[in-house]
Amino acid sequence: MTEEGMEYDEIILQIRNYEKKQAVLEDKCAQITNKIKLIEIEQSKLEKKIHSYSKNLETKDARIEQLNKRNMEARLKDYNDFEMFNLINEKQITLNEEIRRLRYENRILKDIFNALSDALSIDSKIFNEILEVCEDLKDQALKSFLELIVYKIRQKKDEM
Repeated sequence: MTEEGMEYDEIILQIRNYEKKQAVLEDKCAQITNKIKLIEIEQSKLEKKIHSYSKNLETKDARIEQLNKRNMEARLKDYNDFEMFNLINEKQITLNEEIRRLRYENRILKDIFNALSDALSIDSKIFNEILEVCEDLKDQALKSFLELIVYKIRQKKDEM
């Protein structure tokens, strides 16, 4: 073989080496391209999951905010109910005291009524004066009381 033939064989060997290297590089490039595609698919899946989790998180945050608002409203309602209970309790205590006072006054008025009716059944002049006072009175409670006395006195006179 001549020098030219050897050079030609070396060139062919180099070309074959380059072709092998090129095939290896193309194979590696194909592998890398496949890996990139797989990574892109995984990335797309992860982005969808992230979007789903973000939506879920927003929903849960909104729910937590709603529950916190309800909790605050319930606390305010409980506080208002407690305040209302205290107010009602105070009013009840005041009413009970007023009832006791009115019962005491009623007992005194009954005693006065009995004493007056006994005294008035004897003296008709006082009876007539009470009738006149009843007509002039503007205090309805006192007027009613005196009218009751007059009624009782008339009953006693009718019985006699």
